[in-house]
Amino acid sequence: VSVTALALIAGAAVGCAGGKPAVQAPTTNLGRIVVYRNGVAYFERFAEVNDDYLTLQVPAERVDDFLKSLTVTDASTGEPAPIAYPRIPTGETGTVAMKIRLLGAKPHKLKLSYVTEAPAWKSSYRVAVLDKGKVELQAWALVDNNSAEDWENVRLGVGSSSALSFR
Repeated sequence: VSVTALALIAGAAVGCAGGKPAVQAPTTNLGRIVVYRNGVAYFERFAEVNDDYLTLQVPAERVDDFLKSLTVTDASTGEPAPIAYPRIPTGETGTVAMKIRLLGAKPHKLKLSYVTEAPAWKSSYRVAVLDKGKVELQAWALVDNNSAEDWENVRLGVGSSSALSFR
């Protein structure tokens, strides 16, 4: 039996399907995503900030989960980056501008990681009977990028375990 694993990313490699990113971070580069089966995903972003602030747009209903999982580290050393973020009023609707104050020397080379709601992935399998009775099992991971953000040049992974879900 030969096993072949393939990843098909529906709409993820080049384009995207309408929708809106969970976190809007125009001054960052999306580096890695791990999508889990339970509808959450782990995101890594990188940024070089020459200012003392990094602004992110977060849907109000996701601010709590976003802050519970947010880590900001120095991209070069991996050490935690000293940050301060504003208190978000409860009952806020729409998108909240999170202005994260960066402490220390500039430029700030950062790696941000967080977990937030995302489309789940699903698997599909195909068994092919080859010459001389050999069998090949093919597996696909199907991910639908329904955000408004291109996932071009992003390291994408899928996880079959349950990632943390805060709600």
